[in-house]
Amino acid sequence: MNKRKLIVIGNGMVGHRFCEKLVEFGGTDKFEITVLGEEPRRAYDRVHLSEYFTDKSAEALYLCSPDWYRTNGIKLLLSEPAVSIDTIKRKLVTNLGTELLFDELIFATGSSPFVPPLEGLDKEGSLRI
Repeated sequence: MNKRKLIVIGNGMVGHRFCEKLVEFGGTDKFEITVLGEEPRRAYDRVHLSEYFTDKSAEALYLCSPDWYRTNGIKLLLSEPAVSIDTIKRKLVTNLGTELLFDELIFATGSSPFVPPLEGLDKEGSLRI
C-alpha cells in the first residue's frame, strides 16, 4: 500500500496531540508522517513552563519520551521550520533547504500572545513581544 505523505507544521502541544491521535486511530498505517519543529527540542508543556523554575525539571515538561516519534513511525525534524510552501506542486521547503512533498498539510503553529496597547510599552526595559 502506498502511504500518503502528511506533514505537520508545528511541534508544540497541539501538533503533538494531533500526532498522538493519528497514532491512536491507525493513521500511521495510512500516512507517512513528518513533523517540523522550529525549536531544537521535542514537544513540551508550555502551559506549565514557569514550573521549570520551581520544582520541575526540563525532562518533566516533555510530552513524550525521546524515542516516541521514531517508535511510532513519525519523522521529527527539529530546528527546521517551513519557509515556503507551494500548494500547486505540493512541495514544502525548510530553512535548511530540505524539500518535502506532501499530500496533506496540517498547520499546528500555535498562536501569538495578544499584547494590549498599554501606556509605557514602548519605553526602554519594557517587555516587547
